Amino acid sequence: MKHSPFPDTPTRPLRPVERAFVTMVRQWRAGADGQQIVWNDLAVRLGPARALETLLQLIDTHGWRALDILDPDAPAFSADEADLARLVMMATEQDRESALAEACFVVRPAVLLQLLIAAERVGLPLLCADCRARVAGQTGFFDRPP
Repeated sequence: MKHSPFPDTPTRPLRPVERAFVTMVRQWRAGADGQQIVWNDLAVRLGPARALETLLQLIDTHGWRALDILDPDAPAFSADEADLARLVMMATEQDRESALAEACFVVRPAVLLQLLIAAERVGLPLLCADCRARVAGQTGFFDRPP
């Protein structure tokens, strides 16, 4: 029996904040130039943060397997990208039990809480930036496709 951590992955589209997270992860994995783009964007929009780097290091070091992260210009999301984005939003929106259950399929048990803390620290500034953009009636980073 194969586990599907998010049964609604194929049918429910990603929210703007989830898409923004996937965009950041893709840019980060693209190399030094992509990392510079992410850091510049974080500095301008969200303030300095190392949580994304911590989150990805935990996954790389303690993950059960390598996640399928697509190129920055890929037209769709991989299941791993969607699952990781939803995990970040669960942790951020205080659905910790669900986030913890999903995190079990991403990393080893020894770093589950570290992963959830890093996920929350990544997601909270994204949610805040999304709220500010909606209040100001702006579109842009959160509305562009990956």
